[in-house]
Amino acid sequence: VYTLSGLNTNFTGKIQVTIPSGKVNGTGAAYPSETYCARLFVTDERNLGGPVTEFLPDALELKQYSLMNVTNDLVLTEASRGIKFTGVGRVNVAAGKTFALAGKTITYNGQFRKEGAGRLVLGGEARFVDGAADTLPLEGTNVLAVTAGSLMPSSVRCLNGVKCVFSSGTQLVYDLDPSESGMAETGPLNLKELDGEPLSLASGLT
Repeated sequence: VYTLSGLNTNFTGKIQVTIPSGKVNGTGAAYPSETYCARLFVTDERNLGGPVTEFLPDALELKQYSLMNVTNDLVLTEASRGIKFTGVGRVNVAAGKTFALAGKTITYNGQFRKEGAGRLVLGGEARFVDGAADTLPLEGTNVLAVTAGSLMPSSVRCLNGVKCVFSSGTQLVYDLDPSESGMAETGPLNLKELDGEPLSLASGLT
């Protein structure tokens, strides 16, 4: 468990949350898994570092089932610091709380799994694999899995190329008076998703 609590505005490096693969002594249980994983707690955007002069698509990278826990209302706006999900990366938003990725570029290199009963507000732009602006999505690695709580898209490009999969009891929420440019006219556009089904239900649901 890692807790970043300082105001690290002078930090201009990257943060990667991960663990190696292996087996738990005495049980033989394999890790990483939903149970055996690295966990990160953040309560303020400044915990993750300050602005950088050149855009970093993986300024924060969650991989190997790593879990970022959001226990308070949290807004991330620093556009120069992107977030990348490799393999399976998870974010748990506590009930009654909102985690807003307002101006953030999200790079999908696997599955971004949204957990917890709270709300994820997704803004910014979706990118894929290496985070370059012209890289197209790769099937199976462009997934946003909403397993609990709600998802609110807040920008036109935030889901372009993303395959969203919703589990039972989850919600897709829209602001009826959006402030972001283009959202009132079209909502989020998805012109890049590969199988033509950008919004789908988890296995077994109808």
